[in-house]
Amino acid sequence: MIFETMGDPGTPKKGLLLHAMAADGSQFRAIGRRLEAEYFLLLPTFDGHHQEGKTVFTTLDDQVDKILRELWRRGITELDFIAGTSLGALAAFELYKRQTLKVRKYVFDGGPFFLLNQVQKRFLRWRFWIPLALLKRIPGLARVSAKLYGTALTAIFVKNMTFLTKLDIDRVISAIGDAAIPEPLYDGSARLVFLYGSREDAYRSFERFRGLPGLELLVKDGCRHCQYAMEQGAEYAVMLRS
Repeated sequence: MIFETMGDPGTPKKGLLLHAMAADGSQFRAIGRRLEAEYFLLLPTFDGHHQEGKTVFTTLDDQVDKILRELWRRGITELDFIAGTSLGALAAFELYKRQTLKVRKYVFDGGPFFLLNQVQKRFLRWRFWIPLALLKRIPGLARVSAKLYGTALTAIFVKNMTFLTKLDIDRVISAIGDAAIPEPLYDGSARLVFLYGSREDAYRSFERFRGLPGLELLVKDGCRHCQYAMEQGAEYAVMLRS
């Protein structure tokens, strides 16, 4: 795992931004530029999603452990916000469940909080692996990723697909469909914001949380998976500050 930072480490306000599967920390740079005057930001890139060292994604727990170790190494125990998209939303949710940091606000953007059986996970693996394999062989098939993820993530996806492996995909998918919900979920220690585009499949997984007290749901009409973060950065930054 590598860590990109933006802003002054000495500033009191700090934030953590966690990227989607097949993306990397650069996914949040545009938003970070709107926040770096006020915040010190950490933008990790998960293992298996960068070329340096040719790392392999292991488990979500392992990725969260590495994030926590980096925060503690920097002496950071309080954050104004933790925001994650897709895979990053699952990591943010795991950070919330551990209750080891003092955080004002969590944003779970496009989190695929499904409960999936092994057959469904197998289908999902192939749904991701087939376009990745095609893109490795024929880079001109970027429109495949555009259809799956929305055009905003295409450039990042196409760059990263050259070193994501089938093992990385298999292990990331293993993290999807297993998110346990603690009881009670909301304990008043932080704001919990679930954010979805109205046109993304992951929105259906919020049914697991519907009716639970203390949660905030934001639905962006017409948006696909991660589209709001990638295409409406100014508004997204305001949302993080609020």
